[in-house]
Amino acid sequence: MLSAGKIMTAESETKSSRNIILVIEYDGLLFNGWQTQNNAPTVQHAIEKTLEKILSHRVRISGSGRTDAGVHAKAQTANFFTDNGLSCRKMQKALNAWLPEGISVKKVSEADINFHSRYSAKLKHYRYIISNGRTPPALERNRVWFIPYRLETGKMKEAAKYLLGRHDFSSFGVNLKGKAGNPVKTIYSIDIKKTGSKIQIDIVGDGFLYKMVRSMVGTLVDAGRGKRKAKEIKKILSSKSRAGASPIAPPQGLYLYRVVY
Repeated sequence: MLSAGKIMTAESETKSSRNIILVIEYDGLLFNGWQTQNNAPTVQHAIEKTLEKILSHRVRISGSGRTDAGVHAKAQTANFFTDNGLSCRKMQKALNAWLPEGISVKKVSEADINFHSRYSAKLKHYRYIISNGRTPPALERNRVWFIPYRLETGKMKEAAKYLLGRHDFSSFGVNLKGKAGNPVKTIYSIDIKKTGSKIQIDIVGDGFLYKMVRSMVGTLVDAGRGKRKAKEIKKILSSKSRAGASPIAPPQGLYLYRVVY
């Protein structure tokens, strides 16, 4: 039975609490994003409810970031507090036995009590995958963005250079009003690689605004099509207006690939 009203959170944890880290893989198409919502299946809600069954108390987990509906994760990180003595190995086994289809807990470990999956993160690595061929993929249709017209990766790489470094990325964020976070972020690397008909874009930074990665990808794709000059990125950044950037790339090609602490 659950203890009525007992919720282990970062705010209510005591010195005797254990701080547990989860590394999670999930299929974003099966959920309405990471964050718990009313009347919609989300990854956070599914994990919290499963942990309640396993640990016999209510749990509030904190994720390294919020992914949108349709966005996947190879290694989302989350943490929560508990006084339950169940081993990490048994906790992982129980989670993977009871969680719904589309979520897999790849690792469970114990951290310092002050660790926070979001605020302790140093780097985040996102990967975006484009299928750039003549025919749409059948088996990977929900895992990539299919673009039938030719993309020149050389032009995309040239445009990406202007996104590197520390900038105010307001132009690449969406609905920033009311969403916490400094628009000034540092992008450390953008690697664009084409293998066959697949284009893989890896972006590493110290943080990202809401829909920032997908907005950046959309703009890089326009550069690859020849619709934008690489130097236009400087004007987009300086405008601090979303109106200057290209349409946002669809969610199914995006993966939260790694979080570095």
